[in-house]
Amino acid sequence: MKNTVVESKMNTIGSKYPYFVRSGVVDYKEFSISGLVSYHMDDDEDFIKWEDLGFKKHNYTRSNSNGVLDEDELPNFDISSKNILAERLFKLEVLDWLNNGKPKILKSPTEGNYLVMLMNVSMTPNDSVGRMLHSFSCQASEIGPCDYATLASYGYFEDRSFDAVLLVPQWKTINFSSIDPETGQMVFKTGKILPSGDDSHNLTVIDFREMTPGSYVDLYTNDVDQGRQRIYIGATGAYHAEITNGVSQIELPADYQGGGYVTYQTFGPLITDFDSIRSYSDEFVCGRQFIGYQGIDNIIASIQNTRNKIVEFEQLRLFKREVVDVYTFYEGRDTRYNIPMNT
Repeated sequence: MKNTVVESKMNTIGSKYPYFVRSGVVDYKEFSISGLVSYHMDDDEDFIKWEDLGFKKHNYTRSNSNGVLDEDELPNFDISSKNILAERLFKLEVLDWLNNGKPKILKSPTEGNYLVMLMNVSMTPNDSVGRMLHSFSCQASEIGPCDYATLASYGYFEDRSFDAVLLVPQWKTINFSSIDPETGQMVFKTGKILPSGDDSHNLTVIDFREMTPGSYVDLYTNDVDQGRQRIYIGATGAYHAEITNGVSQIELPADYQGGGYVTYQTFGPLITDFDSIRSYSDEFVCGRQFIGYQGIDNIIASIQNTRNKIVEFEQLRLFKREVVDVYTFYEGRDTRYNIPMNT
């Protein structure tokens, strides 16, 4: 493995020592990869199905009419015409995959994980097994960091970042009146009421409630021909609207002094706590549970000894539990006080 950088050495007449020039951007790793190719190394059948090679899987127990295993249907290591054909078919599938021009992920416990492109792929037959097996060799060049964003950009998995997630319907509510905490006076909303960001979505479902009967609201639609639509609130103080072309903004009259609220549907990404997880670490935490008094005045002192010492409380949970006296009787006597009792 080597780091590839763009650099050059210049010798000058006026200097005893040379000058070096290096590009500050180019810096990637290159290394050689080689290995043996055999269908026995593809237990998961990633390249080709074993049945297409004429063999059954290792866990197959098919038998003939005499109850004897059909050995010719089970994989083996013999230098036979069937094995030679199987290895040739598998070798060609691997060779096509190595030369398909797509990025590859190298996963190695010694080198680490790298996103690479392969060049100069070649196959060399192994003479010791009658050229049945081949070894491959190639040059790998790093093409980017092996991280979430880069792998998603090359199509290894669906990009679940904020800008690429599937939008889901979400409901929001805006009240038209509120109490000013400083003055204690009622404050009414007027003008355009949609917060920044929501007006970029196409609101298709809008529901007005508890408004002043006879008042009106202006809806700005995305239809060029319709433009702004005015709706009037009836005697019930409610109005339900479903706009096919979508609404980009809601505007109340400048002199509106009524209450009520509007609930509208918008679309946004479904974000969970797992969306921000990029790594994790395991930590062994000891824990003990104490129920009731148990005659222990100092719980911490009872836990600590010469082998264990409390360093940190990772989590402390206290629950108040109901205490109920339970008595057990048997026919004839109370076992605690030796008093005759009825059953």
